[in-house]
Amino acid sequence: MRSALPSRAKKEKRGGFVVRVGVLALLLASSLPSCARGVHSGTVLVLAPVAMRPPLEEAARVFQERTGTAVELRFGSSGKILSEIELARRGDIFVAVCPEYMEEAMKRTLLIPGSERVLAYLVPHLVTPADNPKGVRTLEDLTRPGIRVALPDPRAACAGRYAREVLERAGLWNRVLPNLVAYTEDWEKLAQALALHAADAGIGWGRNQFSRPEEIQDIPIPPEHLPRVSYVAAALLRSSSPAARAFLDFLAGEGGKSLLARKGYITTRDELSRYVLPGTPVGGSWSPPPPGLGRVP
Repeated sequence: MRSALPSRAKKEKRGGFVVRVGVLALLLASSLPSCARGVHSGTVLVLAPVAMRPPLEEAARVFQERTGTAVELRFGSSGKILSEIELARRGDIFVAVCPEYMEEAMKRTLLIPGSERVLAYLVPHLVTPADNPKGVRTLEDLTRPGIRVALPDPRAACAGRYAREVLERAGLWNRVLPNLVAYTEDWEKLAQALALHAADAGIGWGRNQFSRPEEIQDIPIPPEHLPRVSYVAAALLRSSSPAARAFLDFLAGEGGKSLLARKGYITTRDELSRYVLPGTPVGGSWSPPPPGLGRVP
């Protein structure tokens, strides 16, 4: 078995933290591509899943400070975002944490071919409230009587697809079903439910992919139970502006990758290998069961 996720570093003292954030912002701004430095007008509209909220909000701020170009961020579940893009036919950059949604967007001719850039990798985790009152430590614990399990809806959220695959791989899906109290619209809402103790445990991304990471706990899933891992990709929509390409170049460049790493995202294959077995697929697809099976598909 590979090594578990590294422990979270102790919080830095307030004064040192402010200084380091300021230095990081300066470094990120200076690392913007030269083409971005000439962009001074317009707004870049980015449509992204909520798992990318923490780094994208910081990246948008740095990019606007350096170039004068505002970046508007709209978050939601991957499936909902894709439907809105197709309906409205507007926007500049589409970000997906499921390769299936990026492939679907390409099939629907919503993206500029060849513009896709891989930004980071995501690994499913067992997640609980920060204090973990039910002592959930393993996937098997999700089958214990009285454990309230919540999962992202696999019909709309990427994290939900991976959650179901993990449980099926472990042979636990049918045993967990009696404890399943809710499907959430996306990963963020699952994390919120856990933070409010509306559920005892679930499966989603790591706590660094939540806007309030201190309110939940993530527990590594044994590598042998991970059928695949996901990656975060961004691509230009056909309605995109020149400023959008500059922002995409920033996200995929040294400045963006540095920001993602600081936020706790896995940005290299070498780092990813610490959490998965050799040969574990990155990306791939999963087909949801047929509709008509009520709240539990």
